[in-house]
Amino acid sequence: MSSCSALSLPSGMAALHDRASLLAGAFLPLLHVAKTHKALVRFSIKGSSNRKGFMQYGYITHTHEGECSGSLYIKSSLAESFHAHVQTEVCQGQHTLIWEQLRTFPSEELTGKVVLVRCNLDVSFEKEHIIDEEPIVSAAPTIAYLQQLGARTVLASHWQPIKSPVENLDAQLIAACLSKHIKKEVLQAGGVIGDSVRKIIDKLENGSILLLGNLLLHKEEVANDKDFSRKLAEGIDILVNDSFSIAHRVLASTVGITRFTSARIAGFQLEKELFFLTMAIERCESPLIAVVGGAKVSKVLGVLYSLVNKGFSVIITGSMVYTFLYALGTQGLPDFVESTMIPAVLNLMEVAKEREVEIFLPSDFLCIRGSCSQVFKAGVVPDGWTPICFGQQSLETTNAALQVCKMALWIGPVSMGGPLAPPEMAMLFATIFGKISQRGCITIVGGKEACSAVKNVGVASLITHLSGGGSAFLNLLKGMTLPGVAALDLACPMVLDWGEIYGNPYLPLFIDIGSGNGVFNLQMAQKYQDPQNYLGLEINRKLVKRCLDSVVTLQLRNVHFVTADATTALQRIVHNYPGQVTSVAVQCPDPNFSDPDSRWRVVQRRLVEAVVDILCKDGKVFLQSDVKDVAIQMKSEFLKYSGKNLVLSIEHLDPQKCDTEGWLNDNPFDISTDWENHVLERGDQMYRILLSRLGS
Repeated sequence: MSSCSALSLPSGMAALHDRASLLAGAFLPLLHVAKTHKALVRFSIKGSSNRKGFMQYGYITHTHEGECSGSLYIKSSLAESFHAHVQTEVCQGQHTLIWEQLRTFPSEELTGKVVLVRCNLDVSFEKEHIIDEEPIVSAAPTIAYLQQLGARTVLASHWQPIKSPVENLDAQLIAACLSKHIKKEVLQAGGVIGDSVRKIIDKLENGSILLLGNLLLHKEEVANDKDFSRKLAEGIDILVNDSFSIAHRVLASTVGITRFTSARIAGFQLEKELFFLTMAIERCESPLIAVVGGAKVSKVLGVLYSLVNKGFSVIITGSMVYTFLYALGTQGLPDFVESTMIPAVLNLMEVAKEREVEIFLPSDFLCIRGSCSQVFKAGVVPDGWTPICFGQQSLETTNAALQVCKMALWIGPVSMGGPLAPPEMAMLFATIFGKISQRGCITIVGGKEACSAVKNVGVASLITHLSGGGSAFLNLLKGMTLPGVAALDLACPMVLDWGEIYGNPYLPLFIDIGSGNGVFNLQMAQKYQDPQNYLGLEINRKLVKRCLDSVVTLQLRNVHFVTADATTALQRIVHNYPGQVTSVAVQCPDPNFSDPDSRWRVVQRRLVEAVVDILCKDGKVFLQSDVKDVAIQMKSEFLKYSGKNLVLSIEHLDPQKCDTEGWLNDNPFDISTDWENHVLERGDQMYRILLSRLGS
């Protein structure tokens, strides 16, 4: 059953870790904080049950360092099956790519750093009071976690301003409410950008929390203005995006700012939303049913196609049912038919038939005329009567279908038109969703009307997941890219099994950062098969797939490729490699790389420090570009941020190996990339630098 049950926690964090089966990188680890705090945790408990479900939030009260007590409230978990699936993918060399997440981000890199959290604090006000604190409650776990780790947290959000003679009263109310939930005073900046705001940020102490002004009052936010983004990032080290509801929009605070921060990661709330709306749906067993509502087919057609292709049967609700019924030849319908969508509806029905899933349509309606109500069959509704709800037969049919499904999704308004429709239909479906949740069905509800209905009926606590993003939810279901998510760093979450990847995992390792089409690594792997292994890191997953296909075709056991952003994931990818990392190459053929902002993002302090950390004594760093200014910048930043651990290699002292400006004449590895050959063939110069690692 999916109703919550209490589990007593053993004392000691180690014991607690032993009982927790972290969901293959998809959920929060235990918060490692000391002293007395309430820390939000999410994890699953190992068990013999094979049913799929999801964990709920629970709180652990840390009484003193290293020990904890309290209760964790859980539901059944899909952890084991999901973990097994991911492990299978890893063994096959198909790595599950996810975005950089706060829960996996090294905690030591947060302490003392200025972290901008883009959250959704769009609360509802009434007479100068907050009447709906849910946005603040949802944002609290991420903020509390950062505060506990000693980050200097800056909060950026939008909200509907209230008219009041008291200046910034809305910000004051939000700050006070936040302080109540996280048990820590939230300071106010009184603005969003500018010298005065920067001075306040610079004076923040570790563990402090600062709320910026209302982003809604700045048109540059919606315009994704570059200058505004730069000013918003002044004094900021790391961006944490924790707002799913705006992930479908291109904003300065979620997209533009990413060019000016050293790391860009997903907060707990954003990660939770993305998990349930992507991996969870993909992993669930049939039968799957989606309740999709709305007035127009044209607005949800992409969602319907996506769901049907994923194996969902669909219950059509809202006024768009009339278009479906009309397409099937039903007459006597209200004037809500989209005649231009008839071909698309018929095609969707064919696709559903091919996929062996059903499209449920109402066979009768509850109708009203004045104060009278009566049930009529679909297609025989008399003039003057208005359908407001499914009839008894239709409700019994949809209820029966929902009662046997293993996952149920509800998105969009189900109202049929008329003043009685919203509460009647929505509350009926909310009641059904509450009941099927109790029997163990995974339920996901999104959209304002649907979420309000389950709350009003009192079953919100039973629903597996309530999504806070309407348009973002729909766009994600359509398979569209969400700009706010795409702007985050990519991460390689798994621990690589080097023994499975390489024939001899103890050989020296050569790493190519930004490996592109992989020609450089593949040629070296074929030419130098015995001395070392080769690893290519590339952010473009399509290129990585092609490279891995080439590895299989060529039957190579000394080369591998991973989709990842090396700036944020390098250390975690190679930290457990059993051999030594002897060489790292950073080559920059990107035509836009001469742009200062792009250059700064690729080669920045965090990447340099990671390279220095993994490189063995006397290890080499090879830098190459066809743009002189870029090569100069790379050389400068590697030397600057290496902590005097990198110096120019001895080759630069040999006049026969360098030109008059000190650039190497030839590639020191005696292998050229196709890009490199193209540059040389057109008569241009390659600017090459080789650095050597000092120290132990």
